[in-house]
Amino acid sequence: MSTLPRIVEILTKIKNRPSMFLRRPDDITSLDTLLTGFEMGVVAGCGPEDMRHAQCLFAAMRAHGYTSDPAAGDIYDQIRKRGMSPEMIIQERLMLEIEAWEIYFADEAE
Repeated sequence: MSTLPRIVEILTKIKNRPSMFLRRPDDITSLDTLLTGFEMGVVAGCGPEDMRHAQCLFAAMRAHGYTSDPAAGDIYDQIRKRGMSPEMIIQERLMLEIEAWEIYFADEAE
């Protein structure tokens, strides 16, 4: 299986069953820690372009009306300001992560 489908498969499993992967299904801190480790592992296996994932994540965020401007707060703060529950924040953040990896590999294919 190529890298992108495997990444999307894993993230979709986390999105569909967060209680299997997080301490609690509403634990945003656990999600952030999991995604940081996941991103580091994937980027380490994909090559030296470690900043490219962050750029792809910012692109996915902008597509959904979020900003990478630190004055707006981190992505969790921005999602929270939209009135989402912790469970919804986790779903939204995982959706952004999946889209970021899709952008990452689409750029690589060009």
